[in-house]
Amino acid sequence: MNKLFKNAMVWIVIAVVMLTVFQSFTPNSIRQQTLDYTSFIELVKTGNVSEVVFEDNLIRAKRINGDRFITYNPETDNTALIGELSKSGVRI
Repeated sequence: MNKLFKNAMVWIVIAVVMLTVFQSFTPNSIRQQTLDYTSFIELVKTGNVSEVVFEDNLIRAKRINGDRFITYNPETDNTALIGELSKSGVRI
């Protein structure tokens, strides 16, 4: 039983190490940061957002540098937001 326990622990440690290594090499484009809506609007106004996709009450966005993020959209009518995005040259 002791040998079985040691063997299982070795495999668990190996799995954890491999998972950690895999996550460290995952490209940033796959990982998504969550951003609050106010910060999102500031990024849009300063021209730091290149594109957005609306999905129900979420906005998936991409910064000029390629980093992706999501934010919660509290608005039900996106007319003003779409106008601001268009004015800032954001691809919708």
